[in-house]
Amino acid sequence: MDHDFDCVVIGGGVAGLSAALVLGRARRRTLVLDQGRQSNLAAAHVGGLLGHDGTPPGELYELARAQVAAYDAVVLRDVEAVDASIEDEGFAVVLGGGGRVRVRAVVLATGMSYEVPDVPGFAELWGGAVFHCPFCHGWEVRDRPVVVYGAGEIAARQATLLAAWTDDVTVVDPAEVAGLRVEDGALRAVVRHDGSEIRCDGVLLHAPLRRRGELPERLGVELTDSGLVAVDAEMRTSVPGAYAIGDLAVAPPHVATALGSGQLAGTVVTRDLLFASG
Repeated sequence: MDHDFDCVVIGGGVAGLSAALVLGRARRRTLVLDQGRQSNLAAAHVGGLLGHDGTPPGELYELARAQVAAYDAVVLRDVEAVDASIEDEGFAVVLGGGGRVRVRAVVLATGMSYEVPDVPGFAELWGGAVFHCPFCHGWEVRDRPVVVYGAGEIAARQATLLAAWTDDVTVVDPAEVAGLRVEDGALRAVVRHDGSEIRCDGVLLHAPLRRRGELPERLGVELTDSGLVAVDAEMRTSVPGAYAIGDLAVAPPHVATALGSGQLAGTVVTRDLLFASG
């Protein structure tokens, strides 16, 4: 059977572009489908990524896309994959706006979306003063007052973890919070329903992750109890020829973790394709 590409990478975040870079350098015909919905675009910078610490996510993706596009074997398209299925000796992927491509391998890199609580001010400051990962944003609020928005064991663990950056931590139950006081774009305080305020420069919260789309279900890959795509040590799913990387399959959801999973998948896909054809 003729295939349009050796591999399609669905998702153009750090994980997907990392896989595409490896595939391109290995001269595997690769299609990258990217809607530009990377979950960290709201952040002012990438924290803790060696060589890019402090780089705005948009700049990081622009550089990465340029590097990947430099390889003739790789095609980048700003379009959604709306469906995917197993077909003969590969897969068929249906594209948004019409059209379909036939490929030998699929790399799922669609990422996750954060479910930010619907509290006035949270969306405005999300990825900055309102954050979910102290390893990504804790440095920016070091030695400053921080509120943990939450209750129970999760909030207690977050408060303990923040001790690496600040000892001025207040845990506030969500039921108490009416919103945030923001002045000139900067967080000043958490406001309770009774009108009282807690002065703070940051809010740490637990934001659950939600998978985008239903491509894993369409392909019939196994999922973990936590909702991630189940993969083996080399990013293979339960369906031969289908791989999953980044936040969709590995934890914790850090940029460096996603990058590494993509690099590994690119290597494994290349090897699997060559051995299958040999």
